[in-house]
Amino acid sequence: MSSPLGRTSFVLLVAVVLGVWLSACSDGDDQTAAGGPGLTVPPASEAADPPTPGFDDTSGQTNIPAFGVEARGADRAAVEATLNAYLASAGAGEWSRACSYLDGSIAGEVANFSRGSNRGGGDGCATALPRILKLAERYQDPYFGSARLSGLRVKEGAGAGFALFHGEDGNDYWAAVKVENGRWKILSTLPTRLTE
Repeated sequence: MSSPLGRTSFVLLVAVVLGVWLSACSDGDDQTAAGGPGLTVPPASEAADPPTPGFDDTSGQTNIPAFGVEARGADRAAVEATLNAYLASAGAGEWSRACSYLDGSIAGEVANFSRGSNRGGGDGCATALPRILKLAERYQDPYFGSARLSGLRVKEGAGAGFALFHGEDGNDYWAAVKVENGRWKILSTLPTRLTE
């Protein structure tokens, strides 16, 4: 039987996934307002792209490799840089730096996980993040290697989606991402392994 703290961290990770899914599926027509400056999501008139090649999600719950459309160049490069910076800093135990790459609402939720921490992230997030990642090890080995993106699946006009990559450990992963104040931020405290 898992502890209440373990269940809480698992619920937090699931809530992050559901949050990006709901925000990405919202009906937003204003791409600039929804995505922020620099977001190059294709217009709604374009047909859906085929799934990202080389990725399968047979869980029956989602089909992330076929979600939305493939984002274009600059956004993909920005997400890859942000995701790699997050993974490197979290893997090195640089918790304040890692928290700076998280979406503000996620950093706030992480901070709230630790009693007495501040709601806006910062030191509270840096205190709680290692505890959450440690508890997540019960469900999946954490991945802190490099993430060379194979795909960035976004919902048109939503400014949110999923980054897909082949891990150095031979597994396929996705991480939820979202534009916040014109910059791509991470919504997943850990990349999630795709079900095969």
